[in-house]
Amino acid sequence: MGYQLILDTSNRLLCVGLASDEKVLTKIQYEAWQRQSEYCLKEVENVLSLNNIKAKDISRIIVTIGPGSYTGVRIALTIAKTLAMVNNIGICAISSLLAIAGNKGKKIALMDARSNRAYIGVYQDGEALVDNKVMYLDDIKQYAYCNQDFEVVGDAMLLGLNNKEIDLIENMFEIAKTQADVNDIYTLVPNYLKD
Repeated sequence: MGYQLILDTSNRLLCVGLASDEKVLTKIQYEAWQRQSEYCLKEVENVLSLNNIKAKDISRIIVTIGPGSYTGVRIALTIAKTLAMVNNIGICAISSLLAIAGNKGKKIALMDARSNRAYIGVYQDGEALVDNKVMYLDDIKQYAYCNQDFEVVGDAMLLGLNNKEIDLIENMFEIAKTQADVNDIYTLVPNYLKD
């Protein structure tokens, strides 16, 4: 398959990675809340330069499509679609909540949706058990209480739990191994989950 570029700007973190077929080669992941638009393209250029490759050497882009920050989701997706269109690159689109959950274990993935609500996705070994949706925090607390065998990941602090650092780039790389590329990148749009 060749080189795969990995992008996520859907929440507080800016994630840019590069992988070969077998492993992740470079990971850049740091908090850049409301600054992703300033840094994302620079970090893409940085990752390509570090590995001595050009955009035309990329054969696939793995990108999150939401839910998440309205502007944040669009940043990575716009960069991915532009690179894909110009260089004829395939795109693998992944839910931001699945990227948080990863493909191992039982997970309740949360992302702050403000106004006492969160985006929630429930997964077992990468398979969605509950479709991504927006729920009030009180309802999520009740759901988590009734499903204590599931680990709460992502913005766990919304439920009064400790946040655990997640390697989003590694999660996305592993998930993409089992996912097909989108058929038509021109019709690929963010999943905002606004109610």
